[in-house]
Amino acid sequence: MKYAIIALALVAGLSIGAAPPQLHRSPVNGVCDAGYYRYGCEECGELVGCILCPENTYSARGAVKCEVCAVGKVSDAGSVSVAACHFAVCEAGSTMTKIGCAKCPKNSFAEQGADACTECPYKQVSPAGSISQWYCHYRPMPGGMYMTEYTDANTVP
Repeated sequence: MKYAIIALALVAGLSIGAAPPQLHRSPVNGVCDAGYYRYGCEECGELVGCILCPENTYSARGAVKCEVCAVGKVSDAGSVSVAACHFAVCEAGSTMTKIGCAKCPKNSFAEQGADACTECPYKQVSPAGSISQWYCHYRPMPGGMYMTEYTDANTVP
């Protein structure tokens, strides 16, 4: 039984040897509401209660553990279904893809939370991951020409 309690603690995100979590509410007819998980063992003489699922997890009614959101997704504490798991807002210079945030390619930019990267104005260039249109600029070259593709300063003749 000792190993079952340790396994339950690890699944619940507790460290071994830590004090048991604070019980948030009592189960109704032995069942916890969605967004909570059941903790303890009545048969073992332990206090039984319902504990709020932490951030980035969720649970259905009657759960004995919280399920973890998919990699790259987040949720509020007490989330009740996988639908509550969502990608966090991407930082400036990145936008959301099917697998998470991705840096904008060169010659484009994105402000924080943008749905898509925006191309720089015609013939302007910017490095990958640019965070605003301010990073878009014409790149002068010898002879009065302008670069139309971003190149690191170290490679400009």
